[in-house]
Amino acid sequence: MLCALGATGAASWDFSYMLPITANVLMLVLVGWVYNNFTGHRWPHVQYPVPRQTTPFPHPGNFRRSDIEEVLADWDEMLDVDVDDLDAVFRAVERRAATRELAERPE
Repeated sequence: MLCALGATGAASWDFSYMLPITANVLMLVLVGWVYNNFTGHRWPHVQYPVPRQTTPFPHPGNFRRSDIEEVLADWDEMLDVDVDDLDAVFRAVERRAATRELAERPE
């Protein structure tokens, strides 16, 4: 894309202009990889499988914000989601599930 945009100027671009851009991108990837491995975080991120639960899990529906914070601390992962947003999502899911369960109950 940069070559196409540069070709509209006074001097046309060739692929030699891509060498510094490629070097910068590779350097950023390398620094990110080294940083993540140095801090103990794998990159690229590997999603660990969630163990399958064979018995129904009792869902009390009374989690607290501190529960979310403790889980995030246990995971030791950086998420690009605020704790308040996660709390709002979980509460909305609980409301949706409660509404569905009420609708599915035989009368």
